[in-house]
Amino acid sequence: MVKEKVAWFKEHRGILTSDIVHVKRPTGQALDAFLHVNPKLPTEKAMAMVFNPTTDDLKENITLPLYYSGFTNDVLVSVGGAMATKSTLERDYSLTLEISLAPKSTTWVSLSTVAY
Repeated sequence: MVKEKVAWFKEHRGILTSDIVHVKRPTGQALDAFLHVNPKLPTEKAMAMVFNPTTDDLKENITLPLYYSGFTNDVLVSVGGAMATKSTLERDYSLTLEISLAPKSTTWVSLSTVAY
């Protein structure tokens, strides 16, 4: 398990050691999230970390403010390491995702540039 976690950290070290933007104030009653951003990285310019601190299954829409990530139009979104899908940002450089989490669990959302 430790080898797996260390390998994951090394793979995403650039973004995980970058600045943090708080997505919403943690309440302990709903999903909590923060966002790492770095527009200077070559591909993975943002990563959201989402937590479910409750004892219930939760499904919520989370709006990620991607203004400081450097994305302007399209972005590749991968939730928990799943296959990336292309999404288009809103006019205010935000992206809304529907996240479902089991009790006391976490997930991560990787946001990367789209190759043209």
